[in-house]
Amino acid sequence: TSEVVGKSFEVFVHPDELALCRDILNRTVLSGEKQSGFEYRVKHKNGSWQWHTSNSSVIRDGDGNVVSFLGIARNITERKRNERELIILNRAINQSSDAVFLINEQLTFAYVNDAACRSLGYTREELLTMGPSDIDAVITSGGAKDIMDKQFSNDSYPIFETRHKMRDGRTFPVEIGSSVVEYDGAKFSLTTVRNIT
Repeated sequence: TSEVVGKSFEVFVHPDELALCRDILNRTVLSGEKQSGFEYRVKHKNGSWQWHTSNSSVIRDGDGNVVSFLGIARNITERKRNERELIILNRAINQSSDAVFLINEQLTFAYVNDAACRSLGYTREELLTMGPSDIDAVITSGGAKDIMDKQFSNDSYPIFETRHKMRDGRTFPVEIGSSVVEYDGAKFSLTTVRNIT
């Protein structure tokens, strides 16, 4: 603490966020209101930039004059890293020419990529209310449940072929591969679909 006590916060804040932090400080002092949840980078002792989120408020004396400034910060570097990885992963999956579906245990789509929407002619919002049997011209809801039960119990299912049905009723042949993803006690089928016309 002796390394930071008595120093201006500005020497620790990343240059890209310095104007934001100054603005928040001025707003806090002028309005007297607490400012919450602003994010910025600070230089760590090891030289790396770490993301923080902060709340700031003023401390007043008995006459109501602002005498100091209180800031409480929390390191959110790991969260920011996870958010960045998620954005990159989402962009990568959406660049795929294959349709990608994440199917939950209730047999509804929890995620679909852009190629899935394009290949079937549905919007993402529409597909997220549907499940495998809604887009398959061959496999019934009972058949889809059997496949998912086997996949979830064995953690895999062999690649197979079927036909997908577009919004306009046309069908086309596809090859389907899948794997099981577990998260927070729930299982999902990560399914990739290739048009084999």
